[in-house]
Amino acid sequence: MRKKDKSKRVMELSSSAGPAPDTPRAWTWAIPCGLGLVVYIPSLFSGFISDDHLQIVNNPQVQSWAYLPHLLTTHLWSETKVVSDQILFYRPLFSIWMLLVNTVSGLSPCAWHLSNIVLHVAATYLVFVVCRRLLKNDIAASLTAVLFAVNPIHVDAVSWVSASNEILFVIFFLSSVLLLVPETMTYPLPESRLIWGVVLYSAALFTKETAVAILPILLALAVFNIEDKSWRWSKRTTLKISSWYLGATFLYFAARFAVLGRMGFETGRNTWQQTIYTSPSIAAFYLSKLIFPIGLSGFYLTPLISVPTMRMWLTLAGLLIGVAVLTWLAVRYNLAIGLAGALIILPVLPVLAGIRIYPQGGMTHDRYLYLPTVGLSVLVGLLICRLWSSSSSRRVALTIFSMLLAAVFSCLTVVQQKYYKDDFVFYQRALDLYPTNGLMLAYLGNLNMDKGRPEVAMEEFHKAHEADPDNPTITLFLARGLFDQHEYAEVEALLSPLLQQRNLPPFRKATVLLSLANTEIAVGKLGYAEQLLQEVEAMYPNFPEEHWAHGVLLQKEGRIKEARTEYLKEFEITGDRQARKQAYALGRLLAISSAGADAGREENPASTPFR
Repeated sequence: MRKKDKSKRVMELSSSAGPAPDTPRAWTWAIPCGLGLVVYIPSLFSGFISDDHLQIVNNPQVQSWAYLPHLLTTHLWSETKVVSDQILFYRPLFSIWMLLVNTVSGLSPCAWHLSNIVLHVAATYLVFVVCRRLLKNDIAASLTAVLFAVNPIHVDAVSWVSASNEILFVIFFLSSVLLLVPETMTYPLPESRLIWGVVLYSAALFTKETAVAILPILLALAVFNIEDKSWRWSKRTTLKISSWYLGATFLYFAARFAVLGRMGFETGRNTWQQTIYTSPSIAAFYLSKLIFPIGLSGFYLTPLISVPTMRMWLTLAGLLIGVAVLTWLAVRYNLAIGLAGALIILPVLPVLAGIRIYPQGGMTHDRYLYLPTVGLSVLVGLLICRLWSSSSSRRVALTIFSMLLAAVFSCLTVVQQKYYKDDFVFYQRALDLYPTNGLMLAYLGNLNMDKGRPEVAMEEFHKAHEADPDNPTITLFLARGLFDQHEYAEVEALLSPLLQQRNLPPFRKATVLLSLANTEIAVGKLGYAEQLLQEVEAMYPNFPEEHWAHGVLLQKEGRIKEARTEYLKEFEITGDRQARKQAYALGRLLAISSAGADAGREENPASTPFR
């Protein structure tokens, strides 16, 4: 009787899914992959934006293989002028990926965007294969892969080339899942599969540290059979497999600590209290964007919560109820529901910790939902399977609805890409959605200042400061604008109180000290400027632009030789060509002065000192 029932189930599966498990029809995966490629063609005509300039264009680390040992032993921003004690990442495989792309394409924006699109197509294919193995239904897997391929929430990850690490670590993760969820469960998993699964998980970690959130998922898939809800291994083997994954995690964080000297969240712009109280609203925000991917932007204004409120508790309660419902459905009906829920929830948890280090107006990003969308795809696939097995009329209705939704998503995805064309439209889009986002106003002001439009820039700086007067970043941008306008008294009035802030992080304090020192040099208060620069150097001996400022000060005091030494130090630290040029000019001046002095001594030997 059991053999007959099993045979009947196989027949039903074959009739609903189409081909045999190991031979999917080509169109079932080619359609979603093709759509994932076609809808992102507009991105090929976009340029570099935001972090791309620091991370790619002006980063020699990803432009020469001579830097390979260096990028393996330093943090992500080590070859830029950005040195922050709040945002340090150890992502060597991501750096190697950028090095590979640069080797092939140089600094062609089109080629860099194409590399991201290729990654997205690869991820789409993996989503199809994973869903096919979990759902045992080619049609459901194809439809869910289509929705994944054209989901507009992915524009941030695909159209912003610096976000390629999101796609890379998802590719490593899905590849690891495929090793743990073979097409047939009739045999124990070979040890080689488990080992390669650990290797791919390690690759995900070394691409982006937030991959640690997927550890529980991989552990569960490695030791538990979600099809028949049974343990795959004995307790001893289960502990052995778990130790492999935990060991890989330990090795990554040990390497990270060895390189960075810390874990990364010891200091931050915001307090842990604000991080905890703000987390429920941020989690709810991400969930809403995942379900309704409209009104999208590279940045959002998500207010910080410093004290618990009734709305916070209600939001938290709603989230917990949702988790409880998913857990009950997984236990009661299908463990794949639990896997989908874990894929939605777990990747968001480390993102919430980012509340501590990112400024208001720049702490939430669509790209963080790239992996959670895989979980949503599995849930959608389960629903499609249930509807597909019913009447033919429902199949027709489901097909029509899926096609309409895919068409709407494709249009939204194409339209959304225009906001990633350049920095101006990128930041302006965020400002159009949230006009009081002071950080975006400050970024636009900085761009206009660089483009030689100081009047527009100053207007935006003042608006930004009015919108968020307590943001040190905005205050520094305004101070920069005032400095360029020679409004030195106003710069002093802005920066001096900023130094008195109790929670001002060390890096930000050093930046303020340097800015104030430059102001004092400009007004001739060289003694006070010297004190400020010494304080900066005591905090960070290699702080960018500190040695340049010191060189300017010493040059004003007529200490040419010492000034030249400071300019050379600046060039060694930041690669600033202007510093090298200035050092060369002072070197020539010293040579001319020395030659003149020698000539004078020859004409008047009595002037030569004797001991």
